[in-house]
Amino acid sequence: MDWTKAKTILIVALLVTNLVLAGAYLFQNIKFDDEAEMQDATIKLLAAKNIYLMQQ
Repeated sequence: MDWTKAKTILIVALLVTNLVLAGAYLFQNIKFDDEAEMQDATIKLLAAKNIYLMQQ
């Protein structure tokens, strides 16, 4: 396989991956109205997995 073609395929694959990750991140942020709601959901998710945070 030609290195130029392989590099092009790799770059396209990484760009698609970045777009998918960015879309998932934006969709997750739109799902929550404010930061406090997101923080509560994150703490509940961690608690469900037996991971607890010490609050200051």
